[in-house]
Amino acid sequence: VASAKKDSLFGLLNKSGGEQLPFEYNQIGEFSSGLALVAKDGKYGYVDRIGEFIIPLKYDYNSEALVWGKMENGYTKFLSKNKYGIVDSIGNEIFPALFEDVGAFKINDLVAVKKRGKWGYTNKSLKLMIPYDYNYGYSFSDGAAIVKANSLWGIINEKGKWLIEPNYSSITRIDSIGFKVKSGDYYGVLNSSN
Repeated sequence: VASAKKDSLFGLLNKSGGEQLPFEYNQIGEFSSGLALVAKDGKYGYVDRIGEFIIPLKYDYNSEALVWGKMENGYTKFLSKNKYGIVDSIGNEIFPALFEDVGAFKINDLVAVKKRGKWGYTNKSLKLMIPYDYNYGYSFSDGAAIVKANSLWGIINEKGKWLIEPNYSSITRIDSIGFKVKSGDYYGVLNSSN
């Protein structure tokens, strides 16, 4: 299927040019994990490639939802009443809409969550495991999370202890190799043991 625009509205077409989803939606996102975000009249939900709604139009839509609302590995964050939660690809709300923001959900990793302007980490049972101490926090991957403390970046483990002290102006993950770090005008590569 392909999304298409007719006049000012979007729909889905199949290979034969037939409508899989009628042209009555304000926006349709890319397919990911077999679902595409579909928005209409300030609400959004998710359709499959057949054009059937798996998650009805019930979440609050804004234009940024096309980016952060993509399903990744069967999960995505959702927005309801200015709060974020996590929903799976069949519509189960894993985390209710309690947070100012949430990071990516992975079943066996802690998840970054934001409250009162700071980021912390919760487990899948919503038990806060690492306090809201960070200006920004990425979700965990392979036992490490990149966090911003004040104006510098570092990396913590799942107990909230520093693997790499916050001494860098930027840190990005390089697959399973390690991390690209920047200090002043210089770049380097570190593993999680610094």
